[in-house]
Amino acid sequence: MRKYIALFLVIILMLNMSVIVFAEEKNDEQQMAQEDILIECDDDFLAIQSLDLDTVSWNVKNKLEKRTRAFHINKGKYVKIKINISNIENVKVGIIDEHGVKKNTSVKKNIDTSIVIPKTGTYKVFVSNKSGKVVKVSGFYSY
Repeated sequence: MRKYIALFLVIILMLNMSVIVFAEEKNDEQQMAQEDILIECDDDFLAIQSLDLDTVSWNVKNKLEKRTRAFHINKGKYVKIKINISNIENVKVGIIDEHGVKKNTSVKKNIDTSIVIPKTGTYKVFVSNKSGKVVKVSGFYSY
């Protein structure tokens, strides 16, 4: 009988114990190397998305492509990008679909443009920096 009580108590203690587990998940979409440039996605799940207006406030390092969270949009709609960039030399800004097809816009110090969506799908806004220094990007995009 004592064995059963002791076993019962051990099981109860084991069920009430906290276990700390460390795991590393490698997600190809979060960070991947492509054409000698590192890609980083900004999946800000805490942002309020009710107005489909997302802010961008990034420091994009050299040889880094920063991407927003993914959003679904229909063909013929527009993605409006309005951002300020600290350095425009060797910097690309645009949208990218789920297949990696990019549509760039001409880069100026202050970008205020609308890009028409060529086909219905999932897209991200990106800023790619190969300028040799950190680029500060701030503004918003909407869809």
